Amino acid sequence: MDREFADRVFDVFQTACAAVEWSNQNMRYVMCCFPLVGAVVGGLVWLAGMGLADLPVGPQLRTVLLVLLPVVLTGGIHMDGFLDTMDALAS
Repeated sequence: MDREFADRVFDVFQTACAAVEWSNQNMRYVMCCFPLVGAVVGGLVWLAGMGLADLPVGPQLRTVLLVLLPVVLTGGIHMDGFLDTMDALAS
């Protein structure tokens, strides 16, 4: 994926998020979008997996790239909650 394409994809997501005026009244509907965001991220990871399957790379590198892709796409925001939970459980 080239840099220009990635910039366009991120611009679309930022524009869609910036177009909504968040208030206490409409923030309760944000959870309705979570499955859609998950489907988009999952679809992109699936497409990347199909693309990487044809490349002559080892399974370890392919796995690392596919694990890191959702972190890159979402900015790692889902990892924050996971790591907070792991920190709490370990302390």
